[in-house]
Amino acid sequence: SDVKVTGNVAAGDWQMGEIGVTQPAGNSVEGLYLTVKDSAGKTKTLQCPDAVATAQPGWKQWKIELSDLTAAGVKTTAIKSISVGVGTKSAPVKGGTGKIYIDDIGYGVPLP
Repeated sequence: SDVKVTGNVAAGDWQMGEIGVTQPAGNSVEGLYLTVKDSAGKTKTLQCPDAVATAQPGWKQWKIELSDLTAAGVKTTAIKSISVGVGTKSAPVKGGTGKIYIDDIGYGVPLP
């Protein structure tokens, strides 16, 4: 895969030994944000409407309207990168705990 990690991430072998639909107990209570960047370098960061997304049990869908990106000048036909973060991008806080699972990132075609 073409996954890139930035920020304060511990080095070492990463392995996942469990798959489930429940967020693990003990997660820091945080929201999520998504930053989309196009080929011209224009970006838009969106904050998840669920301010406690990391502590919610089960899988949650976060739908983002393409118009939220185009209104910021992001060319949705030329997306270069997508980053998902925990907390608030404009006010990062060090020291959260827990695990989150992110999957089924889709673009352009609605999920069933």
